[in-house]
Amino acid sequence: MLFKSLVKEGMTKGQRIYREYLKSAHWKEIRGLALDRDKVCKSCGKDDQLQVHHIRYRTPWESCTLDDLQTLCRECH
Repeated sequence: MLFKSLVKEGMTKGQRIYREYLKSAHWKEIRGLALDRDKVCKSCGKDDQLQVHHIRYRTPWESCTLDDLQTLCRECH
């Protein structure tokens, strides 16, 4: 737990807000929709180790839409 608190202390306010957003119901829902839509990495076509990448960042985070996201594999991300 000490390590986690040290990491949080070294983060900017914006980074902390973003990390919290990644735990939100909105992010989980829209992330799932992006994965369902794309099914493969939009860069190389792989279908494993997929992550969702923000093409554009919006604030507040809750205004993020599917058009702001694309699916990438871990390597391309």
